[in-house]
Amino acid sequence: MGFFDGRDIMKETKRMTRVALIGAFLFCTFFSLSSILYLEAITLMIIAVAMVFDRRDSFQSSLVFGVLLILYLGLTPWSIMYFIIYPCYSLLTNFLKPTLKEKEWLLIIYGFILSCSTGLILDLPFILVSKTVTIYYILTGLKTSLIQGTLTAMEIALIYQPLEKVLFKIKEMHK
Repeated sequence: MGFFDGRDIMKETKRMTRVALIGAFLFCTFFSLSSILYLEAITLMIIAVAMVFDRRDSFQSSLVFGVLLILYLGLTPWSIMYFIIYPCYSLLTNFLKPTLKEKEWLLIIYGFILSCSTGLILDLPFILVSKTVTIYYILTGLKTSLIQGTLTAMEIALIYQPLEKVLFKIKEMHK
């Protein structure tokens, strides 16, 4: 049958299905709390998926999420930035996984930093446009980023452990 035998094809099909389902779950997570001002759960989920699943699966899942977001929101500067930002967060989290697993407080600070950074990175193209926009962002956007970062840190402190257990169960079911 060439390079692949039937077992390899089935194993890869299961892996691709898992990646697609996780990407769809990330997409649902993105919108689940979006109606509540400042509250977002996607950073928590990107971190949790990257901490539980391997680099390839977590990265590809975040790409699927980005594609779904572009299909839903259209090709906008923000959807493109999300498509870039969250896969990078996934790779960074996978790279830092050994360190982040050692101390829970470090994971909480890491989530705070990523969540705060998201707003700044999303607005970066607009911040660079003019001095007025930069000042406006510093006065309004930075406050929002700090609140979002604090809420993400609280999410990690409160629900990361149970979420991680659920994701490990999902991982074990789909081996």
